[in-house]
Amino acid sequence: MINTELHAAGIEDERLRESYRYCRDLNAQHGRTYFLATRLLAPSQRPAVHALYGFARYADDILDDLNSDVTVAARQARLEQLAAKFFEGTDDAAEPVLAAGSAWAVGEVGSHREGMRVRCYLALDANGQIAAVGFRAFACPDLWRVLQTFERLWPGRRPETTDLGDPSQWAEQFQVPIEKLGRLIRVEDAWRAAKEALESNHSRGDTRP
Repeated sequence: MINTELHAAGIEDERLRESYRYCRDLNAQHGRTYFLATRLLAPSQRPAVHALYGFARYADDILDDLNSDVTVAARQARLEQLAAKFFEGTDDAAEPVLAAGSAWAVGEVGSHREGMRVRCYLALDANGQIAAVGFRAFACPDLWRVLQTFERLWPGRRPETTDLGDPSQWAEQFQVPIEKLGRLIRVEDAWRAAKEALESNHSRGDTRP
């Protein structure tokens, strides 16, 4: 089944295919409900979603492995090394999620101290269209309603054709209290940061989806 999905997505490079398989296995093993949900997507869309989940899970496991005696400092250094390779576009065989992970980008704004952090994951397919978009946020039900709307609207479009509209209108459009407007603008900033990361990848000559 994975070979059919990779072929449908136009992914033929064997090194890249191996990375997507690894990410898919992580999804199947640890995110079973999420994995089953990908079956509702077109085969060409599934690899990008697996890559998104696989990379995030791989990074989380560096910090969350309770069975390891690795120190906090060592975990932090390990995570920073992975992040540096990702943002530099390095395809390191020792990091099996990197090749597939480079097919998407992350934008993040805010901080825990401010009580609000939004992270946007943006994945493209082989045709340069949005295959998947996801948000991770410490938010409230009002804000989650906005995030879920964007996650439904953007797949199938090219990033440059997306339009968030005027954030000042979001309170009325999504029936969100006006005091949440500052948080909504954080969503916009995270989305724009993810798009800028994709553009940066392309400017370095990275032609992968």
